[in-house]
Amino acid sequence: MNARYYTEMAAGSEGGAYQLPGSPGFEQTKGGEARAFPPGPGAIFYEWRPATPEGGDEEAPLAAIGYDIAPSEPVAIATGSSTPGHNVIELPYRFAVPAGGAAVLRMTYVQGYVPAEVRALANGALAGYPPSIAIGSPAASSVVRTASVQVTGTASDSGALASVSVNGRPATIKGASWSVSVPLSIGSNVLAATATDQAGLAAHAAESILYTPRPATVSRLGAAKAVRGGVTLRLTCRGAVGSCSVELTLTTVEHLRHGRLRALTARTRTVTVGRAKVTIALGKTRRVTVRLNSTGRHLLARFKRLPLKLSAFALRPAGGRSRVFSQRLTVKPVSRRRRG
Repeated sequence: MNARYYTEMAAGSEGGAYQLPGSPGFEQTKGGEARAFPPGPGAIFYEWRPATPEGGDEEAPLAAIGYDIAPSEPVAIATGSSTPGHNVIELPYRFAVPAGGAAVLRMTYVQGYVPAEVRALANGALAGYPPSIAIGSPAASSVVRTASVQVTGTASDSGALASVSVNGRPATIKGASWSVSVPLSIGSNVLAATATDQAGLAAHAAESILYTPRPATVSRLGAAKAVRGGVTLRLTCRGAVGSCSVELTLTTVEHLRHGRLRALTARTRTVTVGRAKVTIALGKTRRVTVRLNSTGRHLLARFKRLPLKLSAFALRPAGGRSRVFSQRLTVKPVSRRRRG
């Protein structure tokens, strides 16, 4: 589609003057000239009388034409501002409009008698052309535990939005809202959102979040069972990173009388009768058997039953441990059948 924006401005007896985009100041133009404008939004300023004082003179008006898209071709000056009376310029545009689609061209005309006021009005209009965008969720500096995060926010434009993306991933736009799933790297992540309108103008918003994956944790699948000479159980390692290092202990309690062992009870001195350390890979399940040590085997042979406390401790990479679970159970000797 081809379009031309035609404007005709009045001039005083000595002619007017333009300040065209890319020009350092006002100048008188001549008919038949063609000027190429820099890309992007801009403004054409016009003085009815050349060299109008900065404070204005309350007689000679000033004007500005703002646009969001630079003309597709050099601007044709039909009648120059150096000619008294009227001067004429044409801004040519060329758009490719898809079937069922639309092309948006935004232009603003402002007028006044004080140059500073006209510039302020024109710059305010230019500032309203680009879209706006804001990230609503997640909150800045928040800690995320998953390997990806759903980023949501709002965006708007005085014309029409063309796209919204976060870290280069296109977002789904519904009205003024948008959302997109973004993968994360362990540590600090910058979420950079960009809104682009049909004129190619863009707005940006950014924030940082911290991805700290859940560490691997060990858990028990079902209850532990007493077996010949020890205890067996199934452990699984779940989480996002790392592996599970576990220490398992079997303890019993000796009841002493006059310094001599009389029975095994739930009180008095605690004795370790079995110990095992295992490392389980992330996402794996392992069956572990904790065998009785020599003390445990001796107590079992003497009392024919051994009340135990099974305790599991997660071993930290930096040292130390934390209790994961415990269970009480009793180990008995395996009875042997006599042959007849």
